[in-house]
Amino acid sequence: AVRVELVPKDERTRSQFDIVSELLKKLEIVPGVSIQETIQDPLSPDGENGLIVQIFGFDPEEKKNLSDGVKEKITQINGVVSAYSTADQGRPELRLVLDRERIALVGMNTNQVATALSDAVQGNIATSFVDQGVEFEVKVELDPKQKAASTDLENIQIQTPSGDWLPLRTLARIERYTGPTNVARINQERVIEILTELDGVDLKTASADARAILDEVEWPDGYRYALAGSAEEQAESFNFLLIAFAIAGILTYMVMASQFESLIEPFIIIFTIPLALSGVLIILGVTGTAISVTSMVGLILLSGIVVNNGIVMIDYIKILQARGVERHKAIVQGATRRLRPILMTALTTILSMVPLALELGSGSETWSPMARTVIGGLTMSTILMLFVVPSIYNLINRGVDNLGFDAVHKTDPLMENNEVLS
Repeated sequence: AVRVELVPKDERTRSQFDIVSELLKKLEIVPGVSIQETIQDPLSPDGENGLIVQIFGFDPEEKKNLSDGVKEKITQINGVVSAYSTADQGRPELRLVLDRERIALVGMNTNQVATALSDAVQGNIATSFVDQGVEFEVKVELDPKQKAASTDLENIQIQTPSGDWLPLRTLARIERYTGPTNVARINQERVIEILTELDGVDLKTASADARAILDEVEWPDGYRYALAGSAEEQAESFNFLLIAFAIAGILTYMVMASQFESLIEPFIIIFTIPLALSGVLIILGVTGTAISVTSMVGLILLSGIVVNNGIVMIDYIKILQARGVERHKAIVQGATRRLRPILMTALTTILSMVPLALELGSGSETWSPMARTVIGGLTMSTILMLFVVPSIYNLINRGVDNLGFDAVHKTDPLMENNEVLS
C-alpha cells in the first residue's frame, strides 16, 4: 500500500478527488496491476467514506460472477468514480479435482489420495535417528522444482491397497485457479465486498440508487446482498441523531415551560425550529451540500440556538402587558424594541460560522455542513420569527382570553423590585 498525504488545501489548486482521478489515469497503463484508491473519512471508524456492497453465498465461483455483474452496474451510478471487488484479489493456485468413481474402483477413498499428495508436496517425516545424542528427523518430500509444475504433480505415484502404483493423473486432474488471498466472513458467512469511491454525490443518494439497481438483479437461491460500510454507519448515525434532535426539542420545551410557568408560550417559541428547517434546506440546496451526519449535528445545535430570540421577544411582550400595555400594542413594541438585540445575537453567531462554512481552514471540509446548517437555519428563523412568532402569539392569546383565562400571568420584575424597596 502507498499512502499519499496531501499538502494543506491553501497550498494546492486541485481537490483530493481531482488528484486521485489523475493518478488513476496514469496508473491504468501499468500492465498486470490492479489499483484501489481509498480516501479516508475522519468521521468513519474504519476510515471508509464510500459505499460497500456485500454479497453473501456459498459457492465462490457463483459469488464471483455475481460480484462482476454488480460491480459493472454500480459503476454506472452517477457519482461513483470507482468500484473495486475483493474477489479481484487473488493468487494463482492449483486445484485438485478428484475422480471419485475411479478412486473407488482401485479400493481407495478421497482422503487417502489427498494424504498421499500432501505427503509428496508438504513432506512427511518418515523416520528419525540419533547422532551423538541429537535426534534428527528424516523428511521425505517431492523435489521443490517439481512442485511448481502441474505436469510433474500429475505424475506423482500413488500406491493402492493392492500394492500397485498409479500416477495421480489417473485418479484426479489438476486445474489452474485464481484463489482468494483471504476468505472474509461476516457472522460465519462467506462474503465478497465491492468497495466504491464517491464524488459529487452524497452517500444517501448513492445508497438509494445502488439499492434500486441491486433489487433488479436476479439473485439465485441462497444468495443475497447487503449495503455496509459508511452507508450502514450513516443510517445508524441518522437514526441516533434524529432521536437526539427530538430529545433536544423536548428538553428545550421543558426548560422554557419552567421559566415561563406556562405551556402556551414555549409552544409558540418552539415554532422557530420549523422556521429554521426551511432555511437549512435552502442553504444546503444552494451550496450543493449533502445532508450528512455533520449537518444533522448542526440541526441539533439549532434546536437550542433559534429559540433564544423567541424567548427574548415573548418575555418582553409579556412584561409590557403586565405593565398595562394593550396586547396588540405590546406585540408591536416588543418586536420593535427587541429587534436590535435579536439581530446582534444572530449576527455574531452567523459570522463566527462563516470561516468554517467557506472551508478556509485545513480539515474544514468535514465540518462545513454543520456551519452552513447553522447559518441557513438561524438566518431564516431570525427573519421569519419577527413576523410569525408575534402573529401566533396574538392568535393563541386571543383564544385564551376568549376562554376566560389569564393570558399574561406575569408581573413586571421592575414593579416587584420597587415593592420590595418600599
